[in-house]
Amino acid sequence: MAVTPTAPAGGGLWAGLGRFERLPGWLEAAADPGVAGAALRRHIPELLDCDPWRFRLKGPTWDVLYRARLARPDGPPRVTDLFGLVHEPGTGPLEVAGTGPIGSPGWRLAVPELGLDLTELPADGGLAALPHLLDPARARTLLEEGIRACAPGYADLRIASARPRMLRCNPGSRATLRYDLTYPPEAAGRGWPAMVVAKTHHGAKGRHAWDAMRVLWDSPLAAGGAVRLAEPLAWVEELKVLVQGPVPADRTLAQLLRRGIADPDGPAAAELPGALALTAGALAALHRSGLQHGRTRTLEQELDEAAGVADRLAVPVPALAGATGPLVAALTRLAAGGPDGLVPSHRSFRPGQILLSGDGVGVIDFDGFGMAEPAMDVAMFRADLKDTGMLVRSASGVDDEVLAGRLEALADEFTRQYAALVPVSPERVALWEAVDLLTCVLHSWTKVQPRRLVTARLLLERHLVAMGL
Repeated sequence: MAVTPTAPAGGGLWAGLGRFERLPGWLEAAADPGVAGAALRRHIPELLDCDPWRFRLKGPTWDVLYRARLARPDGPPRVTDLFGLVHEPGTGPLEVAGTGPIGSPGWRLAVPELGLDLTELPADGGLAALPHLLDPARARTLLEEGIRACAPGYADLRIASARPRMLRCNPGSRATLRYDLTYPPEAAGRGWPAMVVAKTHHGAKGRHAWDAMRVLWDSPLAAGGAVRLAEPLAWVEELKVLVQGPVPADRTLAQLLRRGIADPDGPAAAELPGALALTAGALAALHRSGLQHGRTRTLEQELDEAAGVADRLAVPVPALAGATGPLVAALTRLAAGGPDGLVPSHRSFRPGQILLSGDGVGVIDFDGFGMAEPAMDVAMFRADLKDTGMLVRSASGVDDEVLAGRLEALADEFTRQYAALVPVSPERVALWEAVDLLTCVLHSWTKVQPRRLVTARLLLERHLVAMGL
């Protein structure tokens, strides 16, 4: 698949994809730290700098979070997250600016030149569990009571202290925290975990993950052969908090991949083939486990979802209306042959979900666990490996085309290792991967990632040419 694309000129499929070539200038401006910072300083004199670290398309506007550093006359800068809505300047009303300092009740700020309406994010980030999870005393009680109630073998667990550390927070969506635990002296030798991870999600994802983890933990996979799993320890329904045990790891496969791409002659690059083989073995073990859980995900559903994202983008950017139609239609015709069997599937199998430790592989984040054909997980891994790798620029300044070819070779090696263990249709993998790479392009828009858009389009074009489209 390592080919250089020569896109047919004037074709409906390629003309449609060409409309995704560049984000609108007003959207790029809101995502540029320098441009956005200069505009905001005209309204917030104490602003030192800002990082537009998260965009998310919501209806006709984008949600944005700016991490702002604000000068204080009597101490170090204050860091806060400013939440805003972005749309094309001049196309809709903005809120009238409120009075008082940033963070005071009812504070709002209109920035007309960016089409931006700002307010400060609530302290809980839109997640009800966060105040409980961030306070060491409340977290200790939550963890102890939750684990004692849910996990066999821990009925007499007693935690002396729980020290939280935020690993990830996507306000309004999910947060992940790590806790270093200590126990009373008399608990020595009980084998209780020194560390646990707590996650909270908006919606039903946390409950889905808990149910999936229980099914997996009750299966032979939990013995820790080809794949290592986190032990499910607690589900706290009223706060939507999932608690799980540790998985031995010193790095993720995504981290190893980035180091290997940045230094192609270094030790990380030399480790990559072996890590890919272990990862293929872990996926094969999951697919061969015989488990039955969750709903079935089909390629047709995946195509419908991608088309839906494109339709949502066309609301704030009408020029995109119908742009993905020819490609989705072509892939739908090719998908008419039907699925390649069904297996228990991770359905979010990416290098970032693979934990490496010595000669072992751990897999995390089973909130999408269900049934699908083998090609789904294989293709998603391939697409994300390429997408992740393309965002790394090596010290030698490798050309994008050359780097894409190198990543395609790594993806092919993973597929070869997997196919030696579990039969999989190359044609079905190619179809699923086309949808995943199209989704990467679409989410470069929904998440306002100009740099990723360039490389995602390159990967998609190369893949479609390799498919003969």
